[in-house]
Amino acid sequence: MTDKIFKIGILILAILFVFTYYRNAPVARYQVVPWNPPGMLDTSSGKIYAFSKDSGKWFIIQPVIEAVPLAELPKVSPEQQQSEQKR
Repeated sequence: MTDKIFKIGILILAILFVFTYYRNAPVARYQVVPWNPPGMLDTSSGKIYAFSKDSGKWFIIQPVIEAVPLAELPKVSPEQQQSEQKR
């Protein structure tokens, strides 16, 4: 009897762990953009190049960059802006 209760408890803990992990996991979003083959291959930006056999065209599958609210950006004083522009 206690063995059955122990197994049920472990099962409940495993389910809770999975739900907690997947709820906090970041979700990647991608957009598909048409691409012409004479263009440059930019593999450093996380883009994936794909060829569609149905349409005979190339596409870029690239990650969508999320916008950051202005309140979360660091504050920059006018003096810092001028020193950055002089560099």
